[in-house]
Amino acid sequence: MKRIIISEEAKADIRAIPRHIAMNILLAIHRLAEHGSGNVKEIEGK
Repeated sequence: MKRIIISEEAKADIRAIPRHIAMNILLAIHRLAEHGSGNVKEIEGK
């Protein structure tokens, strides 16, 4: 399993969106860390 570090800014952003959407995002991040699966794109310029 990969280690995922979520910045304080990202945590605040997640708290600011509707709970069901935030949970979908967090579940997708967990699935990516655990299995490497998902439709993931690298963020350009980072």
